[in-house]
Amino acid sequence: MVPTGRRPRLTLGLLLTAVAWTGVGCGPITATSAIADASVALDGARGAKAPQFAVYEFVSAELYLRKAREEEGLSDFQAAINFARVAEGFAAKAKARASQRTRQGMAPETAAPAAATPLGEPADLPANDGLPSGGHL
Repeated sequence: MVPTGRRPRLTLGLLLTAVAWTGVGCGPITATSAIADASVALDGARGAKAPQFAVYEFVSAELYLRKAREEEGLSDFQAAINFARVAEGFAAKAKARASQRTRQGMAPETAAPAAATPLGEPADLPANDGLPSGGHL
């Protein structure tokens, strides 16, 4: 028989060991799960035509998901979980907004005017990289 004085220590030791072992791997598993959930939500938004009807929310979801994957790769699992949850929220908003806009028969959102580049410069100006051109070396 085991003396009664040793049993609580043994049980406490096993309990602490079990808690420590269950904690190992929780961060990566939870982060991977959160990223997968956000990815599924983003696919749902894509299916609801969110890239055309809820551009801001959809792009935000994509960028937060990209950041979540980056943080997971850097082993910052809590940050990955947080970014993935934000991405999932934006994806849900994008899907809802796109669904509402398509039900109402609204036109897709438009991006920047066709005559401007992403930096807002006129498209017909040549790019100036600061380097001499032609025979001026």
